[in-house]
Order: sequence, then C-alpha cells, then structure tokens
Amino acid sequence: MATADADGQGAGLFSGIDRKAAPAAQSDPLTMRRRLVAIDFEMLREARAAATRRGGVSATLALNLFDDAEFTGVVENVEATSSGYALLGRIQGVELGTMALVVNGEVVAGTVRIPGATYRIRSDGKGTYAVSQVDLSKLPRGAEPVNPPTRVPSAVPSPR
Repeated sequence: MATADADGQGAGLFSGIDRKAAPAAQSDPLTMRRRLVAIDFEMLREARAAATRRGGVSATLALNLFDDAEFTGVVENVEATSSGYALLGRIQGVELGTMALVVNGEVVAGTVRIPGATYRIRSDGKGTYAVSQVDLSKLPRGAEPVNPPTRVPSAVPSPR
C-alpha cells in the first residue's frame, strides 16, 4: 500500500490515532497486542454499496490491522441488522480467512480470522476503536461433552 498514516500503517480502513489523545488501555488477558485507530466510515459505506449492486462484483476493503497484518477483505454478503448492516466475507488469498464487520450508525465491531491469528475491532463508545490480536489459547476451556444416555427410554404409549 502506497501511503502510510502516523503509525506507519498503510492506507486502509483504519488510521492510527495519537496515543496521548486516546483513553487509557483497558487490561484484557486475551489481548496479545493492541492498536488504537479511527475508522473510515466512507470506505465502509462504499463497500456496502458496491457489494449490494445488482450483478456487481464483490467489494474489497483494505484491512490494515498491524504493520505485519495487512489483508484485503472481500465483501461477499451484506446483511441488514436491526439498526445497521453487517459486511461478511473472506480474506483474499488466505485459505479459511474470514471477516465480519457490523456497522450500527457510527459504531463498528468486527472480527478478522486467518489460520493462526484472530483479530477483533471494538469501540470504546466514544469514537475511539481498538484493533487487537487475540490469544485464543487463553480462552476458558469448554465443559466436557455431554454423552447421550446409553439406554433409549421405551416409547410412551399414545393416549386413547
């Protein structure tokens, strides 16, 4: 990507913001690294419009998450939500790569997944966003699977 913002990130959906002007980082045991950003809402609107045109080609979004994590998201589906829309798709050139961005007014939340890494986009509710890489190994382990009964109960007689 040809241009870069203040954080050295290429031009794309996210632009770095001044850490001094941003709220203090919240402690999160799942976060491996975090970047404070602003979001280009016009780029989201353009991707939505392009992806919903009749017979149109899927729209793309430049997902400049971190210096070493820049991807092209291909919007393959636009879904209406109760107060906005969701852009759903894949990561170009990455087998099993997916993206989901939900836009409700001027608030965005999303997830980008590629094999070996998961990224999330979250708002603080005040116009500041954080792009985080999540350490999935720190998620709580799920409960043991429930085994079905080995004996099938007898059929209940039908009422007469």
